[in-house]
Amino acid sequence: MQFSMPLRAAVALTHGRASLEKYQDGMPNNPQVKQVIERVQCVTDSELDALSSRQMPAWAEVLTTDGRTLRN
Repeated sequence: MQFSMPLRAAVALTHGRASLEKYQDGMPNNPQVKQVIERVQCVTDSELDALSSRQMPAWAEVLTTDGRTLRN
C-alpha cells in the first residue's frame, strides 16, 4: 500500500502525513481517503526524468475547491 502514489497522496492530504502507521489503520477503506484517491492523477515529467535516479525528484499540484492551484 505505501507504494501506491494515489493512496500516499490521499492519506497525506486527508491526515496531514503518509507515515507507515497510517497504513495500519485501514486507510484504503476510509471513505474520505477513497474520495481523494479518485481525484489523484499521476503524470510523468520529462525534465525530472532526465535528472539522476538517485534524487527521485517530484512535484505535486493541488487544485483547491476555491479555484487556487498550489504546487510544490
